[in-house]
Amino acid sequence: MGQWSVNDFQFIYVIACAVFTTLGLLFAIESNQRLGRFKQSERKKPLILYSFIIGATLWGAHQFAALSTGLSFTTDHYLLYISWNLIASWIGCAILLTVAQRKLKETASFIAASILFASFILIADIPSFYVLFDEHIVIHPLLLLVSLLLTWSMTIPMFRFLLLIHSEDYSSRKWKVFGIVASGLALSCVPYMLFVGLFQTPTTDFSYLIPYVCMITANVLLMLVPDTLGDEVRTTNVEAFKSLFHHNPIAIFSTDPKGYILDVNDQAASLTEFSPETLKNLHIYNLVSQADRNAISAHLQGAMTGEVTHLNTTLIPKSGEKKSIRITAVRNIVKGRVVGAFGLVEDITEQLQSRSKIEYLAYHDDLTGLPNRRKLEQLTMEDLQDVSFLLMDFDRFKRINDTFGHSFGDSLLKKLAVDVKEMAEGYGATAIRLGGDEFLVVCMSKDAHAMSETLLAHFDDPLIVEGVELSITTSIGYAYGGLAGDQNELLKFADMSMYASKEKGGHTATPYIPEQFKGKEVSLSIEKELSKALAEERLEVYYQPKYSVCDERDSQLFGAEALARWTHAEWGPVSPATFIPIAEESRMIVTLENLVIKKVVAQMEEWKRAGRAVFRVSINLSLATILQQQFIPYVKATLRYHGISGDLIEFELTERMVMQNEREVNAKMREMQSMGITISIDDFGTGYSSLSYLHQLSIDRLKIDQSFVQQDDAKGIIASIIQMADSLNLRVIAEGVENEQQLQTLRELGCTEVQGFYFGRPVPAYEYERQYLYLMNS
Repeated sequence: MGQWSVNDFQFIYVIACAVFTTLGLLFAIESNQRLGRFKQSERKKPLILYSFIIGATLWGAHQFAALSTGLSFTTDHYLLYISWNLIASWIGCAILLTVAQRKLKETASFIAASILFASFILIADIPSFYVLFDEHIVIHPLLLLVSLLLTWSMTIPMFRFLLLIHSEDYSSRKWKVFGIVASGLALSCVPYMLFVGLFQTPTTDFSYLIPYVCMITANVLLMLVPDTLGDEVRTTNVEAFKSLFHHNPIAIFSTDPKGYILDVNDQAASLTEFSPETLKNLHIYNLVSQADRNAISAHLQGAMTGEVTHLNTTLIPKSGEKKSIRITAVRNIVKGRVVGAFGLVEDITEQLQSRSKIEYLAYHDDLTGLPNRRKLEQLTMEDLQDVSFLLMDFDRFKRINDTFGHSFGDSLLKKLAVDVKEMAEGYGATAIRLGGDEFLVVCMSKDAHAMSETLLAHFDDPLIVEGVELSITTSIGYAYGGLAGDQNELLKFADMSMYASKEKGGHTATPYIPEQFKGKEVSLSIEKELSKALAEERLEVYYQPKYSVCDERDSQLFGAEALARWTHAEWGPVSPATFIPIAEESRMIVTLENLVIKKVVAQMEEWKRAGRAVFRVSINLSLATILQQQFIPYVKATLRYHGISGDLIEFELTERMVMQNEREVNAKMREMQSMGITISIDDFGTGYSSLSYLHQLSIDRLKIDQSFVQQDDAKGIIASIIQMADSLNLRVIAEGVENEQQLQTLRELGCTEVQGFYFGRPVPAYEYERQYLYLMNS
């Protein structure tokens, strides 16, 4: 090859080479940032695609570099040239993106990766020149060596720039554009430097040095860009850190590894009441008590190893008034080395005081300040053997409260609480207010009798409350812990004894003696088991059919009465006459009757789905259930959930129950009637049975008590009831029909709706379905 001059180059291709290289680098930066959004396991495919596109642009740049020389080249091995250059560029770009994603921190690894990328660029370019310009190549060893060294050195600052762009958040785009242009210039100089080293150079001028000058200039710029950009980012980060440190609403202490304070923010100075200058000369031990120093030291050492935990301790400020604080310590790492820790300190004094107050209110009676029932449940009594419960109820308290008013009653309760507490403390015992005028004393068993005598003697004397002198005595029951299995049982025993004292006329103390309370113990056992049965919904519902008997030849089923039945796993069937009164006394009747309603309505839905005829079912209700605020909403929700109409339900209430709370019960009955529910008065004739009284009630049916049905001389009473019902347009049903004669008498008197053993005993749901219900389409 002869001598060549710069004028021989076609500069349009030179510009195209630089543009393609710059576009490739721009795409490399964008690809690098996009890859950062992928999970580590999802990066492989996009990395291969992105590196191929970048490699293709570099191959295009090399193609333009070859065209810009103006030299003729052979196309015999052009496919080999394309494949070789493209694959080598592809691999080199894959290395570039992989290294940028891994953010190499070790210098040796970083330099090795940079040289590896440069080597693949050289591997792509040098053989390509041999394939294209084999007949023109005349190697200049020194210039070729310089070209290789400059190429290898160029990739190191270029990598630094790419890593900085990927890892830092900078506000200006100018450095990004400047760095891309400088990198593009440097990378586009590589084929031209190699051209100078591989081809004979001119001797008339030094224009062949232009690629070297451009490469050196670009290298210098690439060294300056990361440093300038790094300084800008570091300045921004330092300012952000200072702002976060000094304007943080939480007190922050910066310490060295030994615990000496290096810096604090204004909140820390305010918390400790020391100036920042004073604090900087202190050790953290100077701010806590001697007893807390070991915990502080352990917390600091844990932070140094990377643990992030919270420590609640006490701060001693300048004033000496202790403050409760929570410390969160995190280590301070600079250039990979732990240089100390930051302590974030919160003043939790008010928070702990509020929590303490809430806990106190939760476990203490707000009127008397004594521990309450919840506190009793919290007390841990692993061994009840030496403990006794002494339960007190003050005689005549209700009368005093009604006479003098609730405000006076509260004053009296406070006075009683003070006296009971004082006497309990004399025995090392604890006084608890359970509610109302009931107080419990938890004492040692050896002191129970003496304690009860002391209390009785104290309340022999009159009390003076708000200037009023009055006499009030107490009924006491006490039980020894060794007789009970747990606290609840012990409280029950004390309660039974206390009521025994009431039955004796009050102002006495009765110990719990098992032999004397045997019957009540049985009731207590039944109550316990019934509670479990209700919780597990193990009660069954039996159904007793109701018939309409207009004449001797025609009797038709028109409904049934739902009756609760309970079969105990060990005791077998328990009579309703046994467990129903216990349920009423213990207030479990509400749960029981709600369960019956739930089971009946669910059973109706099941029959309906099976295509069975569904007749009205009556359910007995107690006063406690019907007066529950949530009763009506519960019934509505249950009917709606199972898709059952209210006209398939009938509620039976007794006369006495309605009379006890006529106004409120009547309002509830009207509301139930508005839902389509039928209302019946059960056991009619055993109570008031007044026409004027009935006229005021929202009812639909009267049920004649079985005691009249089964008496031969009660025809007049039955006739009167039927006549009364007719005058009020009420239907009448008679219960307890056991034979043909009773049925005939009722029919003659005009009662055509009946139920009783003559027609069918109460049976389980499946048996009632089998015997009495038919398929709608049969």
